[in-house]
Amino acid sequence: MINRASISVNPKIIGLFIICFVCITSFVHAESIGGYASDYLEYGIFARSSSMGNAGRTLSGGPSAAFYNSALLAQSNSLGLAYAYTGLLADTSCGYFGLGSTLGDWHWAVNALIIKTGGIEVHTNPLAPNFTPEGYTDAANELYIIGLGRNFTDSLDLGLSAKFQRRGLGDSRDEIYSLDAGFLWNLGWLQIGPVFRNLLVNKTGDTSDEFKPDIDIGFQFNIFEPLLLVVDATRLLDKPSRYYLGAEYILLGGKQSACNLSLRGGGNENETSAGLGLCLGFIRIDYAYVMHNLESQHRYTFMLNWE
Repeated sequence: MINRASISVNPKIIGLFIICFVCITSFVHAESIGGYASDYLEYGIFARSSSMGNAGRTLSGGPSAAFYNSALLAQSNSLGLAYAYTGLLADTSCGYFGLGSTLGDWHWAVNALIIKTGGIEVHTNPLAPNFTPEGYTDAANELYIIGLGRNFTDSLDLGLSAKFQRRGLGDSRDEIYSLDAGFLWNLGWLQIGPVFRNLLVNKTGDTSDEFKPDIDIGFQFNIFEPLLLVVDATRLLDKPSRYYLGAEYILLGGKQSACNLSLRGGGNENETSAGLGLCLGFIRIDYAYVMHNLESQHRYTFMLNWE
């Protein structure tokens, strides 16, 4: 006879079950990039999240946290500077700069991201789209974010992000203003980070895109330290959903050490990635090697944090 009162479920087993479920689902629902209001998030600009499959909704990353979940800003009590540059697919490049600090009980960050693509072929004849192009043009995508984060309880953080996005392709221009809200619940071995996107949206210019409210969510599992596992799911309302999986292992030092070295890896349905993270006091350097079907990329992020 089995004593039902003696049966207990190990929370670590629950965490591993969630990870396996999301991994399997990610292959079933594999889709390509496109039609997402915050499409810049799909590039995985920042090296730490890029090296972990672009699963960044629960990963603290200084000022750049405002791109994924502004609630993460509440985990920083310092003045921070961040810079990143990478070459994306084809003739596309990206530059980023972020600055963050504290103001009373609030933690703020200002971010600027510029993505440029050159040498885009111009075809005006729909009956002969593959013939010699009639010319070439450029495209630019500028994004500016003001993020605020605050700790409300020992286990709950809240964040808000006000975003301004300017897009241009040839002579076409549009501007999008939006507001996001994020949360972070810290349950010890598990952190949960839901993000509510496009709560308020205003657009001007030539765009016909629809920017509907949507939900992203991230899970961080601190089950087998010094191993960290992260899983993200995006577009939960505006299908198709997308899934991201990553891991980080601290090789030298510790999570709270002034100096440490981390090994990372991850992937999603469009890419596989790996990388390193080096922390030397107030200096942090992250590197990611991202493998796509078309080409591979190197991504770097440099950060300075002063207490």
